[in-house]
Formats: sequence, structure tokens, C-alpha cells
Amino acid sequence: MLATLIIWSYTGLLLFSYGRAATHIFQYVFGKNSDEEVSLPFVLLIGLVVLTVFASILNVFIPLGAASAVIFLAGGVFGWLASRRQVFVLQTPRHPLTWILLAFIALTVLENATHPPSSSDTALYHAQTIRWFETYQAVPGLGNLHHRLAFNSSWLVINAAFSFAFLGVQSFHLMSGILFLCSMLYFTEGLETLIAKKRTTSAILKVLLLPLSFYLLSSDISSPATDMPVTLLTWVILVLWVEELETGGRPGIRIIGVFILSFFTLTIKLSAIPLLGFAGFILTLYIFERQWQKVLLLGLAGMVILLPWIVRSVILSGYLVFPVTQIDFFPVDWKIPIDQVESIRDAIFNFARFPGKDWRSMAGTPFREWVSLWFARQTINQQIVFLLAVISPLILLTARYKYTSIVAGRYILAHFILYAGVIFWFFSAPDLRFGYGFLIGVCILAITPFLASLMAKIDKDSKFIPQTIFVTLFVFQLYVITFSTDTQTLKQRLVLPADYFRSRAQPCAIANGSVFCRVDEGQCNYEIFPCIPTSRPNVEMRGPTFHDGFRVVR
Repeated sequence: MLATLIIWSYTGLLLFSYGRAATHIFQYVFGKNSDEEVSLPFVLLIGLVVLTVFASILNVFIPLGAASAVIFLAGGVFGWLASRRQVFVLQTPRHPLTWILLAFIALTVLENATHPPSSSDTALYHAQTIRWFETYQAVPGLGNLHHRLAFNSSWLVINAAFSFAFLGVQSFHLMSGILFLCSMLYFTEGLETLIAKKRTTSAILKVLLLPLSFYLLSSDISSPATDMPVTLLTWVILVLWVEELETGGRPGIRIIGVFILSFFTLTIKLSAIPLLGFAGFILTLYIFERQWQKVLLLGLAGMVILLPWIVRSVILSGYLVFPVTQIDFFPVDWKIPIDQVESIRDAIFNFARFPGKDWRSMAGTPFREWVSLWFARQTINQQIVFLLAVISPLILLTARYKYTSIVAGRYILAHFILYAGVIFWFFSAPDLRFGYGFLIGVCILAITPFLASLMAKIDKDSKFIPQTIFVTLFVFQLYVITFSTDTQTLKQRLVLPADYFRSRAQPCAIANGSVFCRVDEGQCNYEIFPCIPTSRPNVEMRGPTFHDGFRVVR
């Protein structure tokens, strides 16, 4: 835990430095008030975007090792020096109850972050992908060796950039804990707002998302998995949007954050593409207002985020966006064969519908039949969430009729965008863990106006409910930390977090070389490298080393 705290502190300072410099630039370019309060988690999240884009660019040219760490540090120092004299009003928690809750949240996240990675996908390919990025610059045709290595998530890039594997201790996987802490710091602002006797919709959303985050996502805190970041960032974008609506005046810095985070989340996982609806609306708004400079600069910001992601996709797979075969412009020799890509896409869809060994036999099942079978496989809680999400437009229309002042047009727009995300998720990869961002988003957007009205009726002076919410959240947090603490391994984790599980693999051949393949009931994990799930005898190296890349033997 000591190493975790040190790495978190160092990484947090870098995130703050990059985020502060970027926030100043946004305030200057978009004419925002420099004395506008900016919340600490907002600055950290913007810093995360900047650093991830920076790391994605660097990894096109160099491995993410000691040299890149020096470059990140130099950039952080430069950003701090360049912005140190600027006016910067930082919004931080003030009430003692908020600090008490935050302290227990931090302890819970610290405990969970030091556990071994729990995600099965981390053992299958996340850890190996991170090691590729630590060891080499982006490798042409890496997806030919194993298609999941071409998924090109920027989340694995930033995990590699801050794994500090070059120190020779272990490859740390602590970025998920940092993102979780940032998100919880943001959501606890809801309690702060309610204590200050401001009963806002955004505050209620934040308070609801605090326990939901732990209940649904805490098992992924120790893993560099990509589902949890997408879910958390979807919720953050939603709340930022609602907060901006509540200002009722000139658009503030939050609207720029929504735009930036929408593009960034897409680079973590392609399933987040519906979030671009927020970015598209913001861009359209500035177009209608004929603010062409802002349109140009926002478009440039979006391209800066997307371009390294697209370049990396072409390098890793040969496609502009993998696994989309319809966009195919590059006749490179390392391109993954189109029939394999289509097979991969079908496998993603069918496995999400029917997880387990029988998914291949269920391919081609008629719509009505697979929906019925899929629904029956979900737990009761998941069925309730799904059904509530499906009928959420009706609930929201009722809220619109009863609470017109709360459910404004752009509030409905947010629900429409997230509901489009629910539909996209359901017809592309309907695994609940992939869709929580959209599913929970539409549910809480629909019910929050009713909760706000109920709170106003029960507690007109706004004194009793905030204290009750604090006690409820505090008791819940005690429950989470009690049942998530692994006392048997606590002593071993006091200095270093738990490492990846051990690899279980043996040598296997490719066309002109050899790698490792996992054995039965085993996984690749991290320390045996390079490791793939099964042998690929039809794949060859493009040159004498792995750095030269891979291609399919024609």
C-alpha cells in the first residue's frame, strides 16, 4: 500500500499539472471566466485525457518505459511553471462530513486497488497488451498474433505509461484506482451541495452514483479493465451536463469538459460512440451561434484526441477503426484478413448474448428467441435495471409533465443520447457489464426529478435529509470496506500491491518463430511474454524481431 500511495501521489500531481494547464487554455480560448470555480476532479480528469493522448502519440515512436516517464515528468514541470501565475479558483470539499466520507472512500479504494486483478480479460489479454506497449512501440499487425491485441484501448496505453515496469519491481496496475478516486471525489460534491441547502438535480445524481459505483464496479478497481472507466466517465459526463444546465447562464468550463471527455471515452472503448451525441450538440450550438473560432478549436481538440487512436488502430490492425471493416483504406501487408475481422465481430456479439461454451451453437438464433433466453440468464437485479431502462422514456415524459422546470429540453436530450447508447449496446454486445453506463444513466435521469420533489416535501428546511444521506452513505461505506478487506494478504500488501497472477503457458510455434501459448485451465497474464491463447501457425513475423510486426501467411 505504501508503493500505491507513492505512485498515486506522483501520478495525481502530474494529472493536476497537465489538467491545470489545459483548463487555463480552455478558459482563455473560449472566453470563460478565469475566476470561475473549477472542481479538483474536473482538473484531474482533463489531465488524464491530456496525458493519455500524449502517451498514445509517444507509443507510436517509442516504448512506454523510462524515456517516456522522463518526458511526462518534464511536461508536468513545464505545465506547472507555465500556469503557476494564472488565477485559478479550485473547488474542494469544505464540510467535515464530506471529508469523513472521503476518507473512508479512499481507504476502500486503496484496499481494493492492491488486490490481484480480478477481470478474466486482464489475464487473457490486458496484461499482455500492456507489456507489448511497455516493451515496444506500436507493433504493425499485432492483432494478427491475437485479435484482442488490436482492440486499441487508450486505457491500456495509459496503464502501460504509468506501470513503472522499467524500475524492475513489478508492472503496477493502479490507474483504475486513480480514476475511481477522481470520480468518487466528484460525486461526493453532491453531499456537499445538499449540506449547503442546495437541492439540485445534479447533487441528487451524484449521491445516487456514489453507492452504485461501488456496488457495480468496485471489483474492477484492481484491474486495468476497460469497462469500468467507460461506465464512470459516462456518468461523469452526464452529471457535468446536468450541472451546466443548472447554471442557467453563459456556458461554463463544464461544457468543454463534456466535449473532451466524450471523445476521450470513445478511445477507451468503441461502444462509447453514442456519447459523441453530446459533442455533436455542443458543436452544432456554436455553429448556429456563428462562433466559428470555437467550432474550429473544438473540432481541432476532437481530432487531437482521435488522431493518435486512429493511427494506432491502423498500425495494430490495418483498419482505421477495428473491428469495423466497412472503413478500409490501407492496403498494408499486416492487415488482419477481413473474414477474420467479421468473425471476430460476430463472436463479440454472440458471446455477449450467450456467455459460456455454448455461444457458437446459438449463433443465428431468431431475435425473439435470443432475447428471451438472454433475459432469462440475467439476475433479478439486472432484469429490473434493464426493464426500468426500457420504460425510462415513459417515466421521463411523466416527469416532464409534472416538473417542467427540472426536466428541460437539454435534460431530455441527455436522456435521448444515453437511451441511444442503450439501444446500441443491446444490438452490439448486450453484456450487462458493458452497458451499465447507459443503463444506469437513463434510469437515474428518469427518477431523479421525482426524488427531488419528494425531498422538497419531506424536508422543507433541507436539514434532515443531508444528514440522513451522510449516515446512509457512511454505513454503506463501512459495509463495503469491511467485506472487501482481505485480511489474509493484508501484511503482504502493506508495501507493494498484489502483482498479476502467474502465467501458465508453454512454447508454441508461429510460421517463422515461436511465442508462448496458455495451457489448459491457464492464462497468459503478464510475466511470460509474448503469450497468446492458442497457436497461430499461419502467422509470421514481418522481420527478424517482434518489433517488425506480424502478418498472416497468404
